Amino acid sequence: MIKPFFKTLFLYFLGITFTSAQSNNAPNFEDFADYNNYIVNENNKISILMLKYSSEAVHNPDEAEVLKLRIDIIKHIAQTYNQVSRMPPYEKDPQLRDEAIKILEEYLNTYKVDYDVVSKLKVESLTSYEALKAFYDAEDKADLKIKAAMKRFREAQGKFAKKYGGQMEKETPVKDKLAEISENARKVGLYQKDLTLVYFRVSSELDNFVKALNEQQTPEKLDLFRQKIITYSDLSLQKLAQIKAHENEMVFRKSIADNILSMKNLAKEDLNVIVETKRKQAKNAMSNEDVDKYNSAVEKFNKENERYSNSYNTISDQFLKKYFPKF
Repeated sequence: MIKPFFKTLFLYFLGITFTSAQSNNAPNFEDFADYNNYIVNENNKISILMLKYSSEAVHNPDEAEVLKLRIDIIKHIAQTYNQVSRMPPYEKDPQLRDEAIKILEEYLNTYKVDYDVVSKLKVESLTSYEALKAFYDAEDKADLKIKAAMKRFREAQGKFAKKYGGQMEKETPVKDKLAEISENARKVGLYQKDLTLVYFRVSSELDNFVKALNEQQTPEKLDLFRQKIITYSDLSLQKLAQIKAHENEMVFRKSIADNILSMKNLAKEDLNVIVETKRKQAKNAMSNEDVDKYNSAVEKFNKENERYSNSYNTISDQFLKKYFPKF
């Protein structure tokens, strides 16, 4: 069985900070720089925690630890929400504070509700292709909410800085290491998801064939699943050819293609032997030679099916270790 890949793809943003005229550490909310920097820095802290959550969700196999980190993020967002809510408006202008409060509410709701749905869907994600796609779609929905909220914060903070900070060089988003890591994680996650869906479209039909065989379904139903493996193999190989390789990566991509082609050949040859033998069995027309061919086909099928899962998991882990940032 393949291992599900949990990702978070939202783009992080570090806001613009300004030099304060105050020499002490306590923020003076009557000072523009202190007011701006306090809200920006609190948002940046949350961004860093979110990036860490993305990394842990991919690299840490301990689901309990990943869940604990999500709970810690929820607590941190709630604490920040309370702090920002108590801030006075700047020069009677509440726009930045109020928008920050709404954005923090969006963060909180997404991590409490949306990512909880994602975690639950992950449990069932490998039961079918549809379940895996539902898991990815829910994850994308949560990611887009966070990304949209961060864009709103960037725009609100930019307007505030322009209105009260004057013409300063730091009036554009800071392109630093965090943003670079975030963008790379986004691209790796999309590529991983695309390849996994292509692979699972075929392997899930192989699982359906196994289930039907174990349930002793009719040869006609077995053959239907067998033909689906062939059909989806062709479609998945076409889809794979359309996916642009990440940084010219070919190992993961080639492994997916090789396994899909192998599954197609297995369906055309060995699974066909199994189906035809089942047809003969239904007519009480099996020979000793048929039994030997059937047993040989089943043995090869079991070995290959295990190899597919091991191959995918190994190559996928290697890809993530190489390309997905550990934060």
